[in-house]
Amino acid sequence: MGCEMTGMRWALLLAMTLSTTSAWPQVLPPPRPMPMPPQKPAAAVARPALAPHAAPRPKVQREEMKALVREQIRAVRAKKLAEVVKPDAATAARLQDVVGLYDDQMTAVRKDAQATRRDLTQLLKTTPNNVMRLTQLTDQLLSQRQRLQQIENERAAAMRRLLTPEQYARIVLAWRRVNREIQEQIYKAVLKRRGDNPMPQDDAE
Repeated sequence: MGCEMTGMRWALLLAMTLSTTSAWPQVLPPPRPMPMPPQKPAAAVARPALAPHAAPRPKVQREEMKALVREQIRAVRAKKLAEVVKPDAATAARLQDVVGLYDDQMTAVRKDAQATRRDLTQLLKTTPNNVMRLTQLTDQLLSQRQRLQQIENERAAAMRRLLTPEQYARIVLAWRRVNREIQEQIYKAVLKRRGDNPMPQDDAE
C-alpha cells in the first residue's frame, strides 16, 4: 500500500509539473520560480499517504494465540479420549470440563516455573552468585514442580470418580499415547511451515 501511494504521489507531482510547464505560451517568458509554493501541494499529498504507512499494524496478542491453541488441543484430546473410553454424552462433557479445569491450573504453574527457570539461569551466569537468591529460586522451582505433580494427582482422582473402573483403566493406558500423538501433530504442523529438526524422542506428559 505504501509503494502504491508513493507511486501515485509521484505521478500526481509529475502531472502537475507537466501541466504547469506546457501551459505557458512559447512567446512569453516563464514565470519566476517560487521556491516553496510548488512543494506545498507535494507535502499535502505526502502526509495522508505516510500516515497509514507509519501506523503500526494491529497484531493478535501472544497470550491470546496461546489460549486459542490450548483450546484446540483440548478439543482434540477430548475427542481422542472419548474414542478410548466411549462415554455417554453427559460423561464426555463432564470429563472435558474436569480435564480443562486442571489444565488451566497447570498452565498457570508452568508459566511461573518458566519464569523461575529463566531467572535461575540468568543468576547462574553472574559472578559471584547471590547465594541467598540462588537458594530462593531453587526452592521455588522445586516447589512449583511439586505443585504440578499435585495437580496431576488431583486430576487423576477427579477422573477416577467420574468414570467407571474400566473407563478409567483405559484412560490410564491411553493418556500418554494420546498426548504424544497431539504433540506430534503440533510438531508436524510447525515443521510443515518452517522446516526443522526431527522431533526429539522424549516422553510426553
